[in-house]
Amino acid sequence: MQISIMKSLFFIYVKDLLLVYVGLGINSIKLSKMNYFKILLYFTAGEIIVTILLGKYITNIHVLKSYILCLLLILLYKRFANIDWLSAVISSLSGYVIYLLGGFINLQILSYFFSLKTDVILKSDYIYSIIFYLFNFPLLISAWLIYRFNFILFDLDDEEFKFGHK
Repeated sequence: MQISIMKSLFFIYVKDLLLVYVGLGINSIKLSKMNYFKILLYFTAGEIIVTILLGKYITNIHVLKSYILCLLLILLYKRFANIDWLSAVISSLSGYVIYLLGGFINLQILSYFFSLKTDVILKSDYIYSIIFYLFNFPLLISAWLIYRFNFILFDLDDEEFKFGHK
């Protein structure tokens, strides 16, 4: 499957925007649109660079890539959201947990019911698009709940999350 500008707009940027918005929003951290854009820009650039660099040397890069991108997201949250390290770690991990659990559950359902193999998925742009958006469906639902109903998982402004800060 070839990477083009349109595919990167509709795949990479959508996933990254949802990941950043849900990771911060589910922990009651709100930013300006400019700060969301800065985090998204640096995170997407980092994701592309990590994918290219690791793709040259390591064949199975998904787990290592997730670790590196989670660390990058922690650093970006710390830099642009001006939050403490604990809040940055919790925000990054909560966004990634929702994303990875959604992907895992959807992959198990699709492989069980439809018997789809990886080579078939990668050869067909249509099937790849459907599966990609199914993987991001839990992030999309979480983003809608955060935006519409102000749903939060952890209130990081609360005193019980201020370990060591008195």
